[in-house]
Amino acid sequence: MGTAIDTSTGKISQLIRYMKFLTTFYRNQPHAHYFRMLQDYFIALRDARANGGFVVAHTIFFPVEIFDALDLVPMHLEFTGSLMSFFGIECGDLLAGAAEMGLPPEVCSAHRVIAGALKASAMPQANAVVCSNLVCDNAMKSGELTMALHSCPGFVFDYPFNQGEAADRAIMQELKDVIAFLENVSGHKMDWHRLSANIAETNRQIGLVREVNNLCKAVPSPLPPQDFLKFLVVDYMGAGKPETTLYLQSLRDDLAAKVAAGKGFVNPERLRLMATMLSPWYLQGTIDAILSEHGAAIVCNPNLCDWRQSLQLDPARPLESIAMKLAACSPMRMFGPLDERALGPLRDCVREYRINGAINFNHLGCRQIGPTFKIYKDILDELDVPILYMDCDLIDPTVTSADEVRQKLEQFFELLEDR
Repeated sequence: MGTAIDTSTGKISQLIRYMKFLTTFYRNQPHAHYFRMLQDYFIALRDARANGGFVVAHTIFFPVEIFDALDLVPMHLEFTGSLMSFFGIECGDLLAGAAEMGLPPEVCSAHRVIAGALKASAMPQANAVVCSNLVCDNAMKSGELTMALHSCPGFVFDYPFNQGEAADRAIMQELKDVIAFLENVSGHKMDWHRLSANIAETNRQIGLVREVNNLCKAVPSPLPPQDFLKFLVVDYMGAGKPETTLYLQSLRDDLAAKVAAGKGFVNPERLRLMATMLSPWYLQGTIDAILSEHGAAIVCNPNLCDWRQSLQLDPARPLESIAMKLAACSPMRMFGPLDERALGPLRDCVREYRINGAINFNHLGCRQIGPTFKIYKDILDELDVPILYMDCDLIDPTVTSADEVRQKLEQFFELLEDR
């Protein structure tokens, strides 16, 4: 396949305009730092070619601290595409483009959006690709597609299925190999002092997310449920960045003040819910509004936004710390055998957050979420916690409507209220 023509700067500029507007809109609020982090991210991506930057497209869960320490410009394939769709940039056209390429609706919509964006040259030209088998098995295919359409070299980060000493050695070798690959293709050399500084910053960020999650144990819980998504975005796109730390610090302080004043997402709070996955991106605000109407709050998401207390990164050992972070990241509990790494936090959260019910948003294109439901349900049944299973799609609005979500949630709330 030929080299893609880079006509993407208009799409990225559109994202930047959204981020600038939201940074101004939330001035003097925690979210201003969040949107400024994204604004800076996409400005660097848009201007990379003009500034002689080296763009590395990558898939989910790759440690972005490495890119920064190599002075490379990252392009998170899943979240760049998903944020395009989240802010209304040709979502339908991108999904249609993926269908023209032969991708059926059963494929994860996040990766169909990537394919459509690559087809439409809506993604900036990548100079190299890093993809992996974490956690989504579509990720390697999206990485390979980017390599083909952008005619660039790539590295497949092979994460071992089982954990243990042999797996730890394999991960360390993969980290060394991917750094050597990136140094070779870019001509940039690793700045180990910078990497250590990034790890120190990431360690602070993990501690702040942990503090925020602990504040959510208060009754009423102060955090709007859709903000759990932001914890993923800052880790996947802004880990190690000072602006991310400012966001989490200001959010922590804001929530602490609300807890001290007895203010919550809803007042009074009648139902405390656990989510086991993300709700549809395009319905985040709608779902928060429905929850608020019924005095309900999603107060924890153990599979996505939870750091266990034992994790402490050591800047003096940056690669070992990155390996530890990969193993401890809560979505990683769904990779490999579904064991106590995933089930233990589920039980803990029911007790710690005083959960009345759980919602499993079943993203139909994901082959990881659906098979876990029966196991989660059995665990929650033992704890006498009802769970709602809701088929949906993270991005494609044709799968589940706001009315359907409202009907299912209200029926579930009635069940919980009658207990």
